[in-house]
Amino acid sequence: MGGRTALVRVPATMALGLNPAQPAPGWLLPRVRPGTLPEFDVSKATPVEFQPVRAHIDQERCRSCGQCVEVCPFHAISLPEAVNGVSLARIEPALCRGCNLCTAVCPTKAVQGNALSPQWWGSRLEDAFRIPASLQGAVGVYVVLACQRRAGGVEQAVVGPGVHVEVIRFRCVGQVDAGMLLELYRLGAHRVLIAGCSPERCRFGTGARLAAQEVAKARSVLRVLGADSEFIECDNSENRAGDPLEPPVTSLIRRMAPPRVERPAEA
Repeated sequence: MGGRTALVRVPATMALGLNPAQPAPGWLLPRVRPGTLPEFDVSKATPVEFQPVRAHIDQERCRSCGQCVEVCPFHAISLPEAVNGVSLARIEPALCRGCNLCTAVCPTKAVQGNALSPQWWGSRLEDAFRIPASLQGAVGVYVVLACQRRAGGVEQAVVGPGVHVEVIRFRCVGQVDAGMLLELYRLGAHRVLIAGCSPERCRFGTGARLAAQEVAKARSVLRVLGADSEFIECDNSENRAGDPLEPPVTSLIRRMAPPRVERPAEA
């Protein structure tokens, strides 16, 4: 799909049949008119690759620390009895909901999520900083890291003169780590807004707390570098009335004027 990703809802029986470590080939059919069922024509379909949202474990990297077991809100991860003296973490596919909090706490990166692979993150950064050469430096790039509940159907919350807002969705903002935030700073983002739920509302339990810990780490590094530690802002919603992204994003942009570049006068 040209490097883009999409969330496709399918029956649980189909989702559980997908291998999280290897994409399954498939096709997206064009829209079918009601009351008709044309014969399947591959030439009119779009080839795609399907992967489940659930995480998987690279057992060669696993060190049996148990941090993934402790953080999983659905009790989908366990450390079975040792085999040959080794006890490796295991994910029960039927229980995993793909929140990927386990990927955030794993110290050896043994737990991997499809939506947080280096390839996925790299493609999202390319989208965020795809600015025409003629406008480089004149456009303020704002990056919003939002959980699915906050993002809703929004792709780009605000796009206007001198402003580009890129919304990157996570199952939960607990997946965000300090390295991601520092990378956004290195790439020149004007501001980063993390939009999640309050700890009391987070449906994945510890997601909001994990996000706060990673924000604190990133801010500490920025202070050591002599940079603006408030480069990262947070908006944790406490009720459904405060869920939409547009108000906090609009407020952020109004408070932070984008960089301006003086253009030479035309001859």
